[in-house]
Amino acid sequence: SSSVFDLYKPYPQIQKNIKLKDSNYLENTELKKIIKLHNNKIYNDIRVLIRFSGTEPCIRLLIEGEKVNKIKYLSNKLKKEIQNII
Repeated sequence: SSSVFDLYKPYPQIQKNIKLKDSNYLENTELKKIIKLHNNKIYNDIRVLIRFSGTEPCIRLLIEGEKVNKIKYLSNKLKKEIQNII
């Protein structure tokens, strides 16, 4: 029997939580700009999701793609970019 789930191919994922130091992070325009720039984008078959946590002062970063070394590289690069702002 065939189903919709046969079409889905799971990819390796890396999730990172980036702690925010103060409670003013929602007003940080530079931070919002980076999130808007990268969130829900696909770069060379790598999917990027970035969002503010609804439960704690942190940013949730999810990188998903076929090649583990590429998603590791991109997740570290984006984490550093965000940490340089906060």
